[in-house]
Amino acid sequence: MGNPEDSLSIKGTPLSGRVWKKNSKPVRLLTAKSKQSADDKVRAKWEKAKRLKEEMKEISKDSRELIEKNKEIRKKRIEQIKLKKQKRFENEIKSAGNNAVVVKSAKVMKMTKKAKKKLTKVTPEVISSILRGRRR
Repeated sequence: MGNPEDSLSIKGTPLSGRVWKKNSKPVRLLTAKSKQSADDKVRAKWEKAKRLKEEMKEISKDSRELIEKNKEIRKKRIEQIKLKKQKRFENEIKSAGNNAVVVKSAKVMKMTKKAKKKLTKVTPEVISSILRGRRR
């Protein structure tokens, strides 16, 4: 008919009285499967760690690129600010007209304190470069 074990299956404790040995499989079957599954587990762990490591490398690479990009942007801004200050300074001197260029110190001596504060001290090279720019 069928399997002889099916006809003899009686629920309860085994005849030997050893409850822990109930429905146990032979050791050779357990070790072969567990060894294979252990190898699979090790392999899976290794692959997972490898993937994680690669992701971390990508993240660090992206972060380095972002940092470099931000540094470049900062440098450009600083350069623009310097140029803007330079231009503002030159424009202030240009807008003051010829009166800003004081040749004789006697004129300065006669000025009041407020008028002296409004004067800007400029080197002769800067004055010549500004005047040259004005002629163009």
